[in-house]
Amino acid sequence: MDDIHIGPLRKAYDADAERRDETEPDPWRLSLVELLAERLVSSGRRSVVDLGCGTGQLAAHLQSLGLTVSAIDLSAENVARTLARTIDAQLGDFTATPFAAAPSTAPLPSTASSTCRRQASAVRSPKRAESFAPGPWP
Repeated sequence: MDDIHIGPLRKAYDADAERRDETEPDPWRLSLVELLAERLVSSGRRSVVDLGCGTGQLAAHLQSLGLTVSAIDLSAENVARTLARTIDAQLGDFTATPFAAAPSTAPLPSTASSTCRRQASAVRSPKRAESFAPGPWP
């Protein structure tokens, strides 16, 4: 994503962080995260990078389920709120994650899962998660 798009997007997310943080996650989102955690643990994975973590609500839920969670978001305000939840969070975007993750780390595209219920099929298979790799994207 180029700077012409990131700046306005970051500003919009910063401005909306308080409202998002005060809004409880939808039950279907929590169920989706629980399904992901269950599948990851059953495949021997215990860590996840939450891409587009927002204010860290889903990352905190994953952490409460026993996973090690790192997070990344475009918004400095969202990162600050995620850090306040004791989640390792950094400012960045999807194109180059700042985390040096082990091969057993699975990505969680929170932005995608929060915009479409059909994303449930994307996390039902641990093999699908394996197609993502932390680090720069081609």
